[in-house]
Amino acid sequence: MAQEFSEGLAAVKLRGKWGYIDHTGKPIIEPQYDEAWEFSEGLAAVKITGRYGYIDAKGIQQIGPRFEFARRFSEGLAAVDIGGKMGFIDKSGKLVIEPQFLLALEFSQGQAQVKLFGTNLKTPGKGAFIDRKGRILRLVER
Repeated sequence: MAQEFSEGLAAVKLRGKWGYIDHTGKPIIEPQYDEAWEFSEGLAAVKITGRYGYIDAKGIQQIGPRFEFARRFSEGLAAVDIGGKMGFIDKSGKLVIEPQFLLALEFSQGQAQVKLFGTNLKTPGKGAFIDRKGRILRLVER
């Protein structure tokens, strides 16, 4: 099993674990992760010991595995799940938008779509677009 290439590497699953290969098929990061996602802005989310963290293209852990879920970086921020709520971290792992959302997507053009608590993922509810400081720009019905 393999994912698409991003930033010169592709995640591949071998013997039940994920690692990364280059365009020639040469292993760059040995399979050792329970899950592995594409590289974005120099980092990739990986799952190890039941938690997500981030590695660089050499396989060096840059942000330790402490999240229930983690998305890719976009515009310098990544959505992460901490205790069942989603917020955003920067590339140093510092929390920059407190976990407060039911769901959070990647940033694009300075804003990210989120789903507010008070609803669940399967029923219509309030969504919003936030800025990079976590301020609600506008509400949307889903």
